[in-house]
Amino acid sequence: MLDLELIKEKNRVIVPGDLLIHFKLIDYQAMTRLERSGSVKIYDNKKILFTPANPEAKFSFPDHWIVESKVRGVLIFNVK
Repeated sequence: MLDLELIKEKNRVIVPGDLLIHFKLIDYQAMTRLERSGSVKIYDNKKILFTPANPEAKFSFPDHWIVESKVRGVLIFNVK
């Protein structure tokens, strides 16, 4: 959660992060599920970069995640 900037630590207190308001609950659940099987990064506040540990595995993504790019096993989603 710290790496995704959904929460941050300020004076040893956990507070909401800057990216917390940009996504829905289903997005957070999908990101948490995907973190178990690869690397998830957020950039440009509405784009999610997913690098799977096993590129041949089957994954399910929310319907409103639009695949913007797929290069060398890295998926970039635009979240509507």
